[in-house]
Amino acid sequence: GGNSGGVEIAGFNASPSVSGSTNTVDLFAEALIPLVADVPLIQSLDLTLGYRYSDYSSVGGVQSYRADLDWEVVDGLRVRGGYNRAVRAPAIGELFGPASVNFPAIGSADPDSEGGDPCDINGFFRNGPNAAQVRQLCIAQGIDASAVDSYEFANNQANGFSGGNPDLEEETADTWSVGLVYQSQFQSPWLSRLSASVDYYNIEIVDVIDSISAADALRGCFNATGENPDYDPNNGYCQLFDRDPLNGSIINVVETLANLGALKTSGIDLQLDWGVDLVDVGAPDWGSFNLNAVVGWLANREDSVVEGGAFTDRKGTISDTFGNTFPEWKSLVSANWAQGPFSATVRWRRVGEMTVYGSDEVLDATYYFDLVGNWSVNDAVSLRAGVNNVGDQEPRTWNPGVQANTDPSTYDILGRRYFVGLTAKF
Repeated sequence: GGNSGGVEIAGFNASPSVSGSTNTVDLFAEALIPLVADVPLIQSLDLTLGYRYSDYSSVGGVQSYRADLDWEVVDGLRVRGGYNRAVRAPAIGELFGPASVNFPAIGSADPDSEGGDPCDINGFFRNGPNAAQVRQLCIAQGIDASAVDSYEFANNQANGFSGGNPDLEEETADTWSVGLVYQSQFQSPWLSRLSASVDYYNIEIVDVIDSISAADALRGCFNATGENPDYDPNNGYCQLFDRDPLNGSIINVVETLANLGALKTSGIDLQLDWGVDLVDVGAPDWGSFNLNAVVGWLANREDSVVEGGAFTDRKGTISDTFGNTFPEWKSLVSANWAQGPFSATVRWRRVGEMTVYGSDEVLDATYYFDLVGNWSVNDAVSLRAGVNNVGDQEPRTWNPGVQANTDPSTYDILGRRYFVGLTAKF
């Protein structure tokens, strides 16, 4: 259960109180079943089965289950994979969040992007291949025919409402994965501490709990990716906002939560670990060196906003909604040196290039370097110091119509910074 009081902060929209509760009863079982062992090419083959039944006061009874195989082929080589059915019931805030006034971003009208009000004469939709149908839809929504050819919407935000939904149902996901794990069996000091893993995943979620953003409502209404081919003013997307009868401006955008369409994603994750003691490879006794690398490749990321709707490819894009960031490549590499009580680490982070969703604007790949040093003074006291974002890399910016014109959940907005810390155990 949960409850919180409302709060109003100068300069921001009022936040009403949230009140509500849920309860659940769970029954679960898990079993590890050895299938085969000690035969050629199968040192061991184990099956893990799991089942859970959950009874929520909000959504009723739901089931989740899994089946995983772990196959040790030979010493050091393992194959793993399986299937998982997962369920997520809506949270307190998603169920009982009250309607709140907000000002969602819709971007600015631009003939080269899909931002802004589609009826704006300076925008993509009024200048695209379906301009005549767009014009008729604008008139059908209430913009006067005598004003439609001079209509402009200068603001890059619109007023709207967001909030919870007590009628939400659970999300359901099906996940498949398969992978290889290798642990070096070589005795050479150069290779004895080598290990690697590679895993493929495929995830599909249905009845996704989310809201249709104002920008997506506008794009859907005006058939950006096939959601309204007839340019019908009664289309579901077109019902998510109104127009001011006096001037045609967008008003009352509805962004309340609902069980929407589906989300699909797949990709490959690779991890590599390697280490060596320098004295063992003929170098002076200057400690040990360790390297860790994690690389993620996004093969697919698409979603349908409504059930049965067209899937939109989001791979390699970043959008105006914070967190909707899907670079094709991401990586993190760390190199560590340690000698006695001293250690130092350099870390390299990379976020691949992305296209701003709904436009042709490309944000270059972004690189960050961090340095950290540590000194264990004794068993109880340690000192650490470092520099994050050594190169003072600025965040990638574009004009999404949101504060800061960037995504702080993706890019470092603070720049180069230094830190010093002390840990003491008593």
